[in-house]
Amino acid sequence: MKQKLLFILFFISYSCITAQTFVSGKILNEEDFPLPGVQIFNMQNKKAVYTDAEGGFRIEASIGDELRILTNQYNRREIIVSESTLKQEQKIKMNLSVREIAGVNIFSKSQIENMKNKIGVPGPPEKPREEVPTLKNSVKIPIIPIAVAIDLNKIYKLVSGDARRMKALYKYEDQQEYLTKLAMLPGDDFWEQSGIPLEKRTEFIQYLIGKKIISGKPSKEQLELAALPFTEEFRKPKFNP
Repeated sequence: MKQKLLFILFFISYSCITAQTFVSGKILNEEDFPLPGVQIFNMQNKKAVYTDAEGGFRIEASIGDELRILTNQYNRREIIVSESTLKQEQKIKMNLSVREIAGVNIFSKSQIENMKNKIGVPGPPEKPREEVPTLKNSVKIPIIPIAVAIDLNKIYKLVSGDARRMKALYKYEDQQEYLTKLAMLPGDDFWEQSGIPLEKRTEFIQYLIGKKIISGKPSKEQLELAALPFTEEFRKPKFNP
């Protein structure tokens, strides 16, 4: 009887030690309405969940874990899991990334870019590049075909292959510039937590594009939200020798 009692006590103790613990709650906006599709990411065990239609979530976590709450148009929130966090359902309110201070609206960088695109603000001047020769711009036929104007320099570049090399070079330069700009979007804290060194950041962005995780011109929040679950996978030897 004594041995059975000891076995039961040992089993209960072992179950308590090995039992999984979870943090649950709701994500709300400033007006206390639920926010669906918000990502909750555990920085320690790398697990991520998304809120449901009612803003509810449940994620595996232990005391001391850092939970990051990420969604577009709202400031990021961080929570350090404590004993009370595990016991009580959390009610987390998100703050819009646009704030009004003394009657002046403060916009995030991504929102300013969106406004520029909608309003039609002209972008920076284009790079001073030589026009890539094509048959169309090398041979010009006037409206009244008395004579044909031929640019011999452009014709030579077409025949020699220089035009093809110029086009490939411009495409490569544009791609590298695009990757560099995307790599500069996330904040220093994101890169620090990701464990990806400076010299591998553009490679990581290219990896995300290859997997079709990101495309076009994502905002800082969109890029961090999409990239975070893939940082550990990228650091594995088969992706990052």
